[in-house]
Amino acid sequence: MLGFMAITLKRQLDDGEKQKILEQHGRICFATGHPIANDEVLHFDHIRAFARDGASELDNIAPMCEVHNKQKGTLALEDFRVSLRLKRFFSEGDGLTLKHLLTHLLKNNDIKSFGKQVVVHQTNGEAVIETGSEKFSSRVHTCPTTGWQYF
Repeated sequence: MLGFMAITLKRQLDDGEKQKILEQHGRICFATGHPIANDEVLHFDHIRAFARDGASELDNIAPMCEVHNKQKGTLALEDFRVSLRLKRFFSEGDGLTLKHLLTHLLKNNDIKSFGKQVVVHQTNGEAVIETGSEKFSSRVHTCPTTGWQYF
């Protein structure tokens, strides 16, 4: 008796489906948001990778430039975007510090601010944190091993 293995192939998009995707997203690389020139090869990528059970339905497919589509491989889209951000940060050179990272995140609008004075008041098992523009609280915990308190 011969055994057969089922193989699932991703289907190819027809021209009408590609046009619908372009009407929805434009000629914009879904990975980074940069325009894809008319003379540049256009790929149609699974937002959730086909290799990770992503459906070949139109709502799971978006335009992507050839370079980013090949780099992404089977990574989840958000993981790929984080990978690109890390590469961009580390391309700034060696000897990077936390201050460099925070400055980079601020420049790229990933954080609102840093370096502001923070005041913490602790009362009745609660820490109140004030930054000048914000105030929030958190329960204070005690490490059973060291006895250190944290929130």
